[in-house]
Amino acid sequence: MRRRLLWLTLGALSVSALVVGTGGFSAAVTDRGVSVAVADHDRALVSIWDPGGPSPEPPIHPGEDPVTPNDTRVKLLVVENRIDGATLDLQVSERADSPVSVDGRYDGLGSGDAAVVDADIDCNGHTGRVDAPLTVEAAATDGGFHSVIQFDASVVCSQPSSEGGATQSTDSPPSTDSPPSTDSTPA
Repeated sequence: MRRRLLWLTLGALSVSALVVGTGGFSAAVTDRGVSVAVADHDRALVSIWDPGGPSPEPPIHPGEDPVTPNDTRVKLLVVENRIDGATLDLQVSERADSPVSVDGRYDGLGSGDAAVVDADIDCNGHTGRVDAPLTVEAAATDGGFHSVIQFDASVVCSQPSSEGGATQSTDSPPSTDSPPSTDSTPA
């Protein structure tokens, strides 16, 4: 009889422990750290280079065209899509600290393809080679990939545009429209 009472007591305790629980937890909130490393050019999913600057790639599209008042749409970047099975749409614009204005777009860059991204450039009165800090936004057409890349390129501005500043190229001869000044007062 004692044995039966002992087994019944142990059984009751076991069932009550299963029903009541152990005081553990059913959910947890944790912080996870994310580490992002920038891949080198050879392993990048979206590879970018400046056709007028140094590049580790062979010059598929060598050189660059200067920006002139009559031709403001020029070759700005070469972009290669290394994402398997994804087609990319690209948008290129200047960053806030850029001395030039940039507006470029390329739609439908297929997986494994490289293409020139042309852009409309406003040199804002600058001449010669001008550094252009850019933002390149690459988005897969199926929504599976989106990246914003900062890239520094350069453009060649041949002469100031009419709406730009008053910067004069040092390569052009001085104007002969007005007589030379006779004022000898030091500045």
